[in-house]
Amino acid sequence: MSKKIEILFLPAENGDSILIKLGDPIDTSILIDGGTSNTYPYLHKELSELYKICPKNYIFLTHCDDDHIGGLIKFFEKDTSLFKYITTVFYNYPREFEKEYPDIADHIQEPKMINNNSGNLTPDQLKTFTELLEKSGVEVVSSVYCDYKFPEDNNFKITILSPRKKTLDKFNSWIEPRLGLLSRASDWNVPISKLVGYKDKKDLSPTNASSISFILEYNDKNYLFLADALATDVVESLIDSGYSKENKINSSLVKVSHHGSKNNTTNELLNLIQSCRFVILTNGDMYKHPDKESLAKIIHHNPNTCLMFNYEFDFNMLFDEQDRQEYQHFSYQVIRSTLSRKWSTSSVR
Repeated sequence: MSKKIEILFLPAENGDSILIKLGDPIDTSILIDGGTSNTYPYLHKELSELYKICPKNYIFLTHCDDDHIGGLIKFFEKDTSLFKYITTVFYNYPREFEKEYPDIADHIQEPKMINNNSGNLTPDQLKTFTELLEKSGVEVVSSVYCDYKFPEDNNFKITILSPRKKTLDKFNSWIEPRLGLLSRASDWNVPISKLVGYKDKKDLSPTNASSISFILEYNDKNYLFLADALATDVVESLIDSGYSKENKINSSLVKVSHHGSKNNTTNELLNLIQSCRFVILTNGDMYKHPDKESLAKIIHHNPNTCLMFNYEFDFNMLFDEQDRQEYQHFSYQVIRSTLSRKWSTSSVR
């Protein structure tokens, strides 16, 4: 079996859905999130044949916001014949933390509803997903921390970076609405040289705080999948793993956290990462992601990098003439294919 990796970024609107295939022939698949409910047709097309021929199939629901869980709910509602091919599903569900965080049980029993069109979690979605998993009979790990040890495999290794255990108290308020973000101002008119000096910000979302992010090591290379994780959590875990400003993790690809939000990509984090590819997943419709501040900081720390987007943007508006003059070595591209936004080791420099 040859050591080939193929990564597909499925159309997920303002969300994430990533399918990783390892080996040739394919020996392992890893699905990271299911995007919105509109992502389901792409999931069905990609997985219906793959699961029948691939011996190991893992699914990660990184966290329970609608733009990550919506497509997975439809998949577990409709594709029941594929359940027997799924190895394990990984996600975080508050019931696992009831003893440590007793208030969560009350939230589940009497949930407050959140407008599903906002892209935020509704408690009903989390409950529905959990019930579907229970009916499926699929093996489930519903408590995944930074110190969780992913099952050993001779071909690849997964190291969980987030959530940190201490951040899980934010899950106590996971049902509080986070509305009013749709009209936030864009920073696309601010030059890169100014944005790089902006003070690092912090994501206050309790659901994002529960995000499962990890390093995938395969064929002597590693890939960072940062979900919507808190930068502070990822920084602590990378430092615990021995990385520093002088000893950065050299990653073949970084899936940028939270669709390029300025609250999740910080100078502190980028001090620890070196990569020639940073992937931003969003169509920009919901929260005006990506923030140019995040892209500016990425370019500042990795001046020769390629920014990879799974949807088209007005790049002349995003990067003006001043940006191109002051930062001449970065590039950008849109990941294209007929069905899925696709990247593989053979398609990029």
